[in-house]
Amino acid sequence: MSIQHKSRIRSVADYSDIISFNGACCYPNSSNPKEEYYNTCISGNGIWYPLEEGSDITNFACPDIGATGCCCACKFVGSSVSWNWGEEKEDPGFRGASGFFENWGDDAGCKNNEITGLDYPCYQGGLKDNVTFCECSDAGGVWAEGIPCSHYTGATCDGDVIDGVCNGMMYVRHSAQSLCTRAFSQDDVRWPGSCCSEGAGDGGINVCDDACSPKHCAEIRDGHGVINAEFNSSKWCSPAPTTDPFPYEESNCEEPLLVGGDGDGNHESNTVYEIDPRTNVYIPKYSTPIPPSERKYRSNYNKKSACVYVQKNDSGSTEMICSSMTKSQCDTKKGMFVGFNEENQPFSCDSDASTEIKTYLQNKQKIDSATLSTWSPGERRLNLGRFVGEMYLQDSNHGIGSRCYGNLKTGKSDIYYPVDNDNTKNSGKSFAVFIADNDFQYRSFNENGWAYDFNRNKENAKDSSSWDSEFNTSHNRHFDLIKKVEKSYNKNPYHNWQVPPIDVLSFIKWQTNNNPFIENTTTEDKYPNSKYKPMKSTNKDFYWSSTQYKSEEGGIKMAYCQSFGRDSSVALSEIFKKRHLRLVMIIPIIQKQL
Repeated sequence: MSIQHKSRIRSVADYSDIISFNGACCYPNSSNPKEEYYNTCISGNGIWYPLEEGSDITNFACPDIGATGCCCACKFVGSSVSWNWGEEKEDPGFRGASGFFENWGDDAGCKNNEITGLDYPCYQGGLKDNVTFCECSDAGGVWAEGIPCSHYTGATCDGDVIDGVCNGMMYVRHSAQSLCTRAFSQDDVRWPGSCCSEGAGDGGINVCDDACSPKHCAEIRDGHGVINAEFNSSKWCSPAPTTDPFPYEESNCEEPLLVGGDGDGNHESNTVYEIDPRTNVYIPKYSTPIPPSERKYRSNYNKKSACVYVQKNDSGSTEMICSSMTKSQCDTKKGMFVGFNEENQPFSCDSDASTEIKTYLQNKQKIDSATLSTWSPGERRLNLGRFVGEMYLQDSNHGIGSRCYGNLKTGKSDIYYPVDNDNTKNSGKSFAVFIADNDFQYRSFNENGWAYDFNRNKENAKDSSSWDSEFNTSHNRHFDLIKKVEKSYNKNPYHNWQVPPIDVLSFIKWQTNNNPFIENTTTEDKYPNSKYKPMKSTNKDFYWSSTQYKSEEGGIKMAYCQSFGRDSSVALSEIFKKRHLRLVMIIPIIQKQL
């Protein structure tokens, strides 16, 4: 993907088109990169770089976190020293005749290749020397290890130097902009957002300042001595730079971003890009910018949305009701809260999201195949969790069965197709598998995971299925971990979260590594207040299954577990060991709506 300069999406890097593909991931305290998906890398606190098709990852070197170099960042515009034909001078900042806005882009003469002539360089600010990689990353900048900033801004004499005077043409071989943009994007990381302070000017009018981050905006707000200020990374303050054919109206902080003008008065609105809060990488998400405060879950705690619940009348009959209320009010009704749409606005009772929940309750907590056909893996549906896919076992009705990635016994994972050897009441059915957004928590987060039970003498499950979570739960209720799940996750009568059996865990491993699931939980995610956090993708972190090992001798109690790293494997673990847990909801599929 190549974004033209005129689009001016302020970006540390635009990975929108390649975010679902593999790249080089540098994990903390590791000098060797690993080939990982973007989402997988970021969830493990790694730093991800895109690799061009056919590139060899062995040729990529992770940065030395202790090394220093030149950093280009919005944060350093106006506060650093720049160079002008070899002479140091103060960075002019964003505004003014020599500022960034007036001297950026094709119209200002900037290029990313070697240029000669006195019309170059244009804007050479926003650079800072002796910056570590971590400091530069925190600033949302681009870093060059071991290279001084003068490499990008210093003048070189194309001729003989006689008595300190160049006898020829002075030129800059590398521009600041050649550092300040990254591969797969032509957008400059020095672009600021807008900070609109309420009642900060004379007479209490709103004032718009250039800001690089919410923290920077807060500092500006405090400097104005006011209470409220809003930072928006997808807008800039008026007047707009002269390179824009359609300047903003004076002092308008709320005008939506315009991009892509052709210079002849034709101008189109384009997708708004916003920061992935885990990485500071800009990715496209919404047609309308959402204030950062709206992204926090707590901001929606007292907001109302549709709630679907069943009410018993005086006559003894029941009826389904949908009304607008807060999440806590909906919980008291034992209802299903519909939540908020991609623009963080509440769903109405006649929305498709509300209708799906009504249908789910009418079907007695089952999904009809017509509704299921409109779903895609990774989407949040029924405001429960992320839809993983439709799972079925090998039989005369379903053929070969769903593809899984695990091991029927133990050992290294591989593709297999599950078979029903258990003959439970759910045999012959197909199921919609949902996965929780986060690993299991009980009262507090436990980084080391959870034990099934610390009582080594507790009776083990007498029967255990490789695929039927309902069957396994009914036999495992005496375990302490199952009691925690029931107590903390299944207070709502329509929620039935369970520990996944080993076949379901292997089905999840296959489905969540495919592009549709990755895209719908990253670049195409429409649920900003219910972010999906990938499972730990290492070879040493194992997740519990509900499939118990049935020992005829009654020895050590063990259960199957699986790792989700590149070299995934299935193993047996003693039940008093701590393992991670990601809950699932398994919903039967019916052919027609009841």
